[in-house]
Amino acid sequence: MKTTKNRDRARRRSSSPEKRRRSLKVLPAEPEPPLEAPEPAPPEIGSRPGTAPGAIPRLVELAAELRKQVQHPRVRRILVPLLIGGAALALAAPIGLWALYRYGYVISRNALVKGHIADVGTRVDGAVSSVLVDAGDRVRADQIVARLDERHLQATVERARSKLEKASLELEVEGLAIANERRRLQSAVAEASARLAAAEAQVEAARSRADEARRQHQLQKGLAEKGFIANEQVRDTESASRTADALVAAAEAERRATEAVRHSTQVESEGLAVREERVAVLDSEVATFRAELEAAEADLEGTVIRAPGDGAVVRRIVQPGGSVVVGQPIIALWIGEELWVEAWIDEDDLSQVEVGNQARVSLQTHPDRVFSGTVESIGASTDFEMPFTEVPQPRNERMRGTPVVGVRVRLEEPAEGLFPGLSAVVAIRKKAR
Repeated sequence: MKTTKNRDRARRRSSSPEKRRRSLKVLPAEPEPPLEAPEPAPPEIGSRPGTAPGAIPRLVELAAELRKQVQHPRVRRILVPLLIGGAALALAAPIGLWALYRYGYVISRNALVKGHIADVGTRVDGAVSSVLVDAGDRVRADQIVARLDERHLQATVERARSKLEKASLELEVEGLAIANERRRLQSAVAEASARLAAAEAQVEAARSRADEARRQHQLQKGLAEKGFIANEQVRDTESASRTADALVAAAEAERRATEAVRHSTQVESEGLAVREERVAVLDSEVATFRAELEAAEADLEGTVIRAPGDGAVVRRIVQPGGSVVVGQPIIALWIGEELWVEAWIDEDDLSQVEVGNQARVSLQTHPDRVFSGTVESIGASTDFEMPFTEVPQPRNERMRGTPVVGVRVRLEEPAEGLFPGLSAVVAIRKKAR
């Protein structure tokens, strides 16, 4: 069997090139140059100090000979398959490693570095007079970042302050008047009470004198009837008795008048309660004007927009001269230093991820470093329930339209120079089965 194969190989070698072309239907083979025929040596191009004479020309000769050896058909028939096999092996190795990597990790290229971004707006309507910061500037808490035109609000504050001062003055004057009137009426009531007491004493005295005069008249009248005294004395005692009765009537009238004065004074004192109610109304007006002033001052203070915390300016939304309304943002600020990575994974991979899984994060801004992280939370809904702007690659831009779920990855050691909005590639280690 071996002899037959050698005979066939010799027959094929001895056949003419034309016959082999007809049988194999391939292009004509190149003539085989002899392996031993090197080209003439090129002329010597010089030598460097410290080298043997003719060393460089000898290297050129060896390179030319090696090139001829490689171009020989026999060598090419052996070398080309080896090169193809080596290239296939070199290509298959990273593919295998990548497949092994994908087997153990959930990969997301739909990821961004995130931070707390606050759209800082205004509490009042107005025109922007100045914006004092620009994108990229660092800001401190309570630092002024923008101002609104405040002239009309300043006028409102002055008007509210004037109303408050007027009402406060009226309240003060009315309070003083009531206090003064109360003191006067208290004195009048005391005086009337004293006069009434005196009138009552006079009435009692007049009654006592009247009673005494009446007894004297009766006594004198009895003596006159018995003839012990003259009738003139009886008339004198009768006149004295009538005078005493008149004095009693006068004293009682004086008492009633004094009592009427005291009653009138008491009525006036009770009338102060009505005025005190008006004081309560004035007090309420003062409180109202004070609240209006505080609101106007708050609106005036609202024309100065301050940073809510330490951070950096992301962008200016409104430029000087623009008009804004309540709640409309003027600038966007990155508040604080906190950063995390939000990766969106397919719903098919959700069962392979859980809180606490380790993650590897790659950033284009740091190509020589891979960040370590941990899954901190998993979203409660897919991107189908969120605005398009929440996902770096919305469903209308992805090759697959399946829902994706956001996964929050906390970086263990964030590097300097990171900020929200940087794109990332996240590899989350699958949970153990």
